[in-house]
Amino acid sequence: MSIIVENEFGWLLCSAEAIRRNYEKCLVLEDAEENDALKTRDEKILNKTYRSYGFKDELFKIHSPFMMDTQFEKLTTAASSSESTEIIEDGCSMPPAATQRKRKRKRSELNEGELKALEYHNEVKQTISLAYQNLVNAARELKYFQPTDFSPPDNNCEARMAATIEGPGDSWVLHCENIQSTRMADENILYLSHKDSIPDCSRLVGRNVTYPEEEAAVLTIGQHNYLIPPKSSFLMSNLNYLEKLPHLAGGPFGLIVMDPPWQNKSVKRQKSYWSVTNADFFSCPVNSLAAPECIIAVWVTNRQTHQSFVKEKLFPKWNVQFEARWHWLKVTTSGKFVYDLDSPHKKPYEALLIGRYRSNKEAASHGGENKLPQEKVIISIPCSLHSKKPHLEEILSSYLSCNPKCLELFARNLWPGWTSWGNEVLKHQHMDYFRLKEKSGQSCDTCKCRPETLRLITIDINQCFR
Repeated sequence: MSIIVENEFGWLLCSAEAIRRNYEKCLVLEDAEENDALKTRDEKILNKTYRSYGFKDELFKIHSPFMMDTQFEKLTTAASSSESTEIIEDGCSMPPAATQRKRKRKRSELNEGELKALEYHNEVKQTISLAYQNLVNAARELKYFQPTDFSPPDNNCEARMAATIEGPGDSWVLHCENIQSTRMADENILYLSHKDSIPDCSRLVGRNVTYPEEEAAVLTIGQHNYLIPPKSSFLMSNLNYLEKLPHLAGGPFGLIVMDPPWQNKSVKRQKSYWSVTNADFFSCPVNSLAAPECIIAVWVTNRQTHQSFVKEKLFPKWNVQFEARWHWLKVTTSGKFVYDLDSPHKKPYEALLIGRYRSNKEAASHGGENKLPQEKVIISIPCSLHSKKPHLEEILSSYLSCNPKCLELFARNLWPGWTSWGNEVLKHQHMDYFRLKEKSGQSCDTCKCRPETLRLITIDINQCFR
């Protein structure tokens, strides 16, 4: 269980633990003679090698608030020249006012977009602050967070270096661009087993690929090794073949999560990753994928034009009734904001817009027993990989029907029991992002949470707040 604290304000999660528990027991095909001494008697009889894996701990070593290298250099230089420092509210050390050199800037009026952003921030700030105080303080009592910021300061050097891991690079995006339109017409499911090796990567593109086994496994695909979670399915293609997804995905689904690569000026300028336009979303066949009462959860940036587009145009187009706007708040390993809450440039939170699919036969004013609360906050230490969000199944479980089928769109990783679609769904399954754990049940080094105690922690906290 990855929930550390749960109360009326939301949840505090350990994302590293959510990933680790999926790969506590993995089947690995290795040279029998070389590794025979590592096996137990039962493993030798079954001729299987088991290993335990987790995401590399460096990916979650966010020890201090985010800042540019130039900011960090100025900070450390000023700190070294003076013994006294001034601590601001979010825990980021700053040099005394007398030593700071500030450029004088002409005051200018905020433009329309900036005014809307400020209005939005003022609207949600109190909710986020209250959730932060309650959830983080409860986690500190459980000694989940490290007591202080990392010393000596390194500007999250290990996490930033780990984020540069290439893995498969853009190879899967290129494979999806090269598929022929006829490939998606093939409705035959490709079933994988732990014994499989796939030399031809193109075999996995443009079709439903299912791994039905109960245990995770390391599979060789092309020239790379990937960690595949149990009972997972995926479909890889680009947007041109999205309309055929309902015939191949195996729905209908009770939960659909989307983390779209939203366009912004920086992406257009730097061409740092593939992105989609607002018009592209209308081709997404949510109506054909969703089961009645399906929860649709869409991760959205803080840009108000994107949030308005989802609530006012996209959800109505899909017959989705908007119900809630939650926020994901990112904190350091010591529980500080990764950015100052009132920073005018970047905020430490992102929005999650949630609605329910209503078929034409259902009343728009329907309010079921599992109606979602309008405001909740999810807090976690973020992964340093770009835009890797916390997993939602555990926190949404009480609002879902029993054993729903779950689908993630624009996915870059797999989850047990889920179907994932995107043009690089195997990217973060690459073995470069994982490390071998010494023993089953080993805690993550980032926060030192122990899997066997998480259930007790959650129960105790729930009782405290009821």
